[in-house]
Amino acid sequence: MNCRLPHRYYVTGSTELLWFHFSGGESAAYVRLLTGGTGICFDGNHEILPYFEQIFYYGDKQVYNEHRISVGVQSVLCCLAAPDTKPDIPEVIRPAVEYIAEHF
Repeated sequence: MNCRLPHRYYVTGSTELLWFHFSGGESAAYVRLLTGGTGICFDGNHEILPYFEQIFYYGDKQVYNEHRISVGVQSVLCCLAAPDTKPDIPEVIRPAVEYIAEHF
């Protein structure tokens, strides 16, 4: 998001806010991809947490490892751009769906 434009944060339950600022040649393209004109809506996918921890870990060093930080940033952006969502399949047909997926 453009830090020069007004924005707001809100949640519907308890939450923890993790953030980092990044810039570079493709930053604007990532913002357009992630916001889609409506803003980022994050549903609490915990897959992303280890990447934030990696960014903070390597960023807190006296001699930080910018390559590892870059990998962490790219991983966070990847998770946000293409969330790993699975359809909500009723329990009664789940075995059939799994069988088809394994034997297709």
